[in-house]
Amino acid sequence: MGDDSSDETPLSPGDAFAALGHEIRVGILEALADATRVERPLAFSELRGRVGTVDSAKFNYHLGELVGHFVARTDDGYDLRPAGERVAEAVLSGAVTDDPVMDRVPIDATCPYCGAGVEMAYRDERTAAFCPECRGAYAMSAGRVEKDAPDEYGFLGYLDLPPAGIQNRTPTEVFETALRWHLSGQLLASTGTCSRCSAPMEEWLTLCDDHEGGDGACPECDNRYAAQHSARCTNCVYSRRTTFGVYLLDSVELQSFLTAHGVDLVSPDYDQFASVVMNYGEEIHDADPFEASFTFTADGDAITLTVDDDFDVVDVAEQTVD
Repeated sequence: MGDDSSDETPLSPGDAFAALGHEIRVGILEALADATRVERPLAFSELRGRVGTVDSAKFNYHLGELVGHFVARTDDGYDLRPAGERVAEAVLSGAVTDDPVMDRVPIDATCPYCGAGVEMAYRDERTAAFCPECRGAYAMSAGRVEKDAPDEYGFLGYLDLPPAGIQNRTPTEVFETALRWHLSGQLLASTGTCSRCSAPMEEWLTLCDDHEGGDGACPECDNRYAAQHSARCTNCVYSRRTTFGVYLLDSVELQSFLTAHGVDLVSPDYDQFASVVMNYGEEIHDADPFEASFTFTADGDAITLTVDDDFDVVDVAEQTVD
């Protein structure tokens, strides 16, 4: 006899949250998550022992409330179902229990636009990076995104990172980890897939009609680049807006160009990555229908990707830069 949870009626969102509304139930999920896959499934007595000294009848009641949606019951004991794994991951990542704050501090990274040292802060499960010397990528008032950053600082952007990501890491290591974590989600989102729930993403363009970027951010839109790509999940709350330098990372041509010039997209060095992907050339050919070219440069070589109104790459050109 195998998993008997397949006959259970799916829970409504309200019932699902209600099923988690007790510390013993959360403790059961944590205990199962702490057990290795070799150890699982856990027998009733073993699972109860790992959770702690709980009255057997009470423990059985709370375990029963989880079986079917979050926990699977088999002949050999109890194991996590996918929904239970997701809840356990959220708890263990600190996303629902911790709210750490790291005050602004210099890190071992340089601004891709002016070469100044970058400063970083962490709060609300994301890093915020600033340039003390130029207006960065987004010349919004730094006071709007980080309370302790001087107004004259330029903003270089946010990088998502769960609270567990800052454990036992220096500020520079936190920033490097955030870049890897954030980039994995951005790459998936660029393919039209939500990195949180896997549902399709809907996408749209934000374009500054009177853009005056030059060597800094536009006074009209507060962005260095006129074109910004936005997307939101059709199912959950995930949304994001990014430059086309990041959006186009799912392009095989750009990936090949970056790899040929030593840019690692799995574990990137921030300075090397940002100098190519964040500091690029932009030429808007037409607003409606949208058509634009984006030029990326590395070690004297350049690649230009032309994008149409569907955000598809319709032309690729490589050249040597003097």
